[in-house]
Amino acid sequence: NKEKTIKIFRKFYKRNLDKFFEIIHFLPFYPSSSDSGFAVKDHYQVDKKLGDWSDIYNQSKRTNIMADIVINHASSKGLWFKNFLANKSPGKDYFLTVSKKFDISKVIRPRENKLLKRISIFKKNNLLWRTFSDDQIDLNFKSPKVLLRFIKIIINLANNGVTIFRLDAIAYLWKKSGSKCVNLKETHEIIRMLRIVCNSLKSKPIIITETNLPEKENLSYFGRNNDEAHWIYNFSLPPLLIYSLLFEDSTYLNKWSKKLPNTKIGNNYLNFIASHDGIGMRPVEGYLKKEKLSLLFNRLKKNGGQLSYRKVRGSLKKFTRQILHFLMHFKKLIMIKKVNFSLKDIYLHTPL
Repeated sequence: NKEKTIKIFRKFYKRNLDKFFEIIHFLPFYPSSSDSGFAVKDHYQVDKKLGDWSDIYNQSKRTNIMADIVINHASSKGLWFKNFLANKSPGKDYFLTVSKKFDISKVIRPRENKLLKRISIFKKNNLLWRTFSDDQIDLNFKSPKVLLRFIKIIINLANNGVTIFRLDAIAYLWKKSGSKCVNLKETHEIIRMLRIVCNSLKSKPIIITETNLPEKENLSYFGRNNDEAHWIYNFSLPPLLIYSLLFEDSTYLNKWSKKLPNTKIGNNYLNFIASHDGIGMRPVEGYLKKEKLSLLFNRLKKNGGQLSYRKVRGSLKKFTRQILHFLMHFKKLIMIKKVNFSLKDIYLHTPL
């Protein structure tokens, strides 16, 4: 069957989901070189295996479409990076390079690969910044060209029916020597600017920030004056919920839920129990102590879960856990689903 994936999905949606879901999140549908679509080669194209822009637009007539703005990095095999190496546009000045004097001793990042790669271009020896992988080169938002390019990408997506923008890995956008290079004030300023752009568009698209961070930092993406993200992911919910079910102890989940602030008008939490990235552990910092986390990791490993790691000042720390839900007891799986469905604004991650 040579029919494109999005067309097949549209038929499935019309037959089975139309009455139940009002938003569909398509993970990155652009041409990509790795990381399940998150190493984008061309933000202006739909991967031919999946379909084309008309498929996205036609689906938008039936439901709201949520799409990823992969804003922190781009593919090392894409046009932008090829042009960057040749000092041509579009791509010139698009990617972040630093000198050996740049202090990375406090950098916090979600992966364990080598952060910097030496590169000799334009008669200079510089270091390329790679937060996530060797194939995902971080973009340089100190260049106005990059910000303007992403504003154009947002407008193009809106013109093709996308009404919700998920800002992928946005917390790592800005880098400053001697800092953690995550959740910096300049990143928040850029989000506020993108919010102004979205407010100016006829469709008034919604912004969602994907910030897998400790809860206080995650909450900061609503903005001090309710002027950044419309919605944020409720990242603390999945690990606390699974801990509660595995150990039959809801103490920490109850403590967290009672302290969770009410959202303001126009804001919402996306409540979910799994995503394509697995389940992050940083959002339970301050809720689960070290010994409780060790118990959780050991139980997950026993159940067949897989752990990934992040590098912190030269040492490895557990960042996410990947565990298939069927590895849990079936009744506990049903209970988790029930809790999720009892909450407002649920997000279901279901690869089709």
